[in-house]
Amino acid sequence: MITLAFAATLLFQSPDPARCVPGEWQIENIDVDASGQGTATPAELQRYCLAEGRVVMEEFRAFSPAGDIIARGASFVVASSEGVTSQTLWVMTGDEGFTYLRGVRHGTTETQFGGGYDLTGEFLERSTTIPVPGTSGDEFTMDRSYDGGRSWIAPYNVIRRSPAGAPTPPLPAEFAPVLGENIERFATDAGYLPILDGHAGLRIEETRGEISGLHFAAVYPAPSRLRELRWDLRNGYVSTTEHLTTDPRNEWAVFTSERTGNGDVYAINLSSRETISIATGPHPQGSVRADVAGGRIVIQEVDGENAVLMTGDQPIAASPNADVAPDWSPAGNWIVWSATQEDGRETLVLSPTDFSRTIPIVSTGRNRYPVWSPRGGRIAFARQTDAGWGIFVLDLRSPQPDFEQLTSDFVQAGHPAWSPDGGRIAFDATIDGDTEIVIADSDTGRIRQVIRREGIDLAPAWTADGASVVFNGMIEGDIELFRADVETGSVERLTRSLGFDGGAVVVSGSLIGR
Repeated sequence: MITLAFAATLLFQSPDPARCVPGEWQIENIDVDASGQGTATPAELQRYCLAEGRVVMEEFRAFSPAGDIIARGASFVVASSEGVTSQTLWVMTGDEGFTYLRGVRHGTTETQFGGGYDLTGEFLERSTTIPVPGTSGDEFTMDRSYDGGRSWIAPYNVIRRSPAGAPTPPLPAEFAPVLGENIERFATDAGYLPILDGHAGLRIEETRGEISGLHFAAVYPAPSRLRELRWDLRNGYVSTTEHLTTDPRNEWAVFTSERTGNGDVYAINLSSRETISIATGPHPQGSVRADVAGGRIVIQEVDGENAVLMTGDQPIAASPNADVAPDWSPAGNWIVWSATQEDGRETLVLSPTDFSRTIPIVSTGRNRYPVWSPRGGRIAFARQTDAGWGIFVLDLRSPQPDFEQLTSDFVQAGHPAWSPDGGRIAFDATIDGDTEIVIADSDTGRIRQVIRREGIDLAPAWTADGASVVFNGMIEGDIELFRADVETGSVERLTRSLGFDGGAVVVSGSLIGR
């Protein structure tokens, strides 16, 4: 089993608000695989007592081996007046979804049951928290079911925590810049409290002196959408609303260009056509990727047979593939890439973004151009078949991830790209001798539209509103950037320079400092 959203399964303990003691806790999160082996991840928890202790907030942060924060989340616990029953909501800042549970305390033991969804799909959960004898800590064991309770993965997680002996730091005075801008624009309800290092907002509702609801706001995936989550404690109902935050006037296509003869990186504003230089160097700049959650552009710099992933002037790691750069998950904590083997296989591999370990996910055949879905639960890629190449989708939401073919076989198909809402996949395919941009339904594979032009069109990238795609197009023997309206099929030319212009990613200007 591959657990990608380990943080979304944590911290369902329900402390009694009447005895809420703020402070810092050390956490050991253990993901348990199908063979029963566990992998521990370092993390910390900070408990806050809000609304006179009636709402217990526990902020969670997970760390990479280098000590960098790779995930942020929070649980909110509201207990009954007698302290026997409770309700818990768990949310994250980078991943869509939530978990809602009801708990009952029996002496020193807490049991909870509920469910929710995240990038692994919909699920049910049951858990037990017990004190660890001889210590001031406790142990939380959680089971998960993906089939409505007919079968359970038990345990799915084991979490041990103990007091760190340190007080909780003060909450931030203000929001992170991108969240602050968007809360002012879209979350019109006043009174949001900055939490999780200013990356999320919390508002507590009271009705006749009782806690009646919570509102949570965070950018997902940053900085494209603001997600508002509203929890009504009177009936347990949780609703979500999303707002597109990208300003069309500040949307840029970042691409590789040979206009200087060295394969440098440029960006063009899709509205004004302003063009700026992003990266130059002594070595050719290869594939361009966007780590949106991390707020950075990642460029593959190639020097002979060596390649390194760069962000700005800083190297991230030696590139695992000299041809295609990795694709970052929406939450920014995992990457997927295609690794060429000595026997000619091109296998798909998952890795944390520090490349500390690798997890093969498609080990057979030739597989290229893997890309994450907007919600992170699926990966689309091109795979060679006996008849040619097709677009396949790997579903990571299953306890045993598997892949299936989405489209018919083409002589050549590649460069899949998910629409922002996840409902469509654009890719390039050879049709009647020409390479065209094809748009297919992401669930059925039904072809919705083919954008036809004479010659070769490759590597589509969606705009944030899902209304158009930017792609490489050949004209008079030269590769330039074009943009096509996905409803009308009309095409406009974006760049005009000698040499190759292509391989674009479309991002908000904030990602390139504009």
